[in-house]
Amino acid sequence: MFIQEPDNLRTCNNAQLITPVIDLNGIDGDPILRKEIVENLEMVREASETWGFFSVVNHGIPESVLEEIMDGTRRFHALDTEVKKTFYSRDLSRKVMYNGNFNLYKSKAASWRYTCYCVMSLHPLNPQELPTTCRNG
Repeated sequence: MFIQEPDNLRTCNNAQLITPVIDLNGIDGDPILRKEIVENLEMVREASETWGFFSVVNHGIPESVLEEIMDGTRRFHALDTEVKKTFYSRDLSRKVMYNGNFNLYKSKAASWRYTCYCVMSLHPLNPQELPTTCRNG
């Protein structure tokens, strides 16, 4: 379960790997650019499918907000196990979940890590559903 067969491992001979970057510079001031980025998300799709992640720059989120998100995450993971258990779930209908190895029943090898995440799309998240350590004062 925790051992990945060598044939399943990907190799990479390119030491110059660069994380894909989605640049939102000017999106607020240029309606044409905004439409292009919002409606034609080819670069996001390609980065997601090829890499599984990407970096977004010039998004306008203040550094202080990003730091508070990281601090809230650290505070959550430092909580007592009994408190974190209240958020533990594999129920995908929940908006806030905490679990480990999210693909436990699908992957041939375990990729164990504990993650707390929330679903923000379609319907806004009620802030009261978040762990108290992740709420804004």
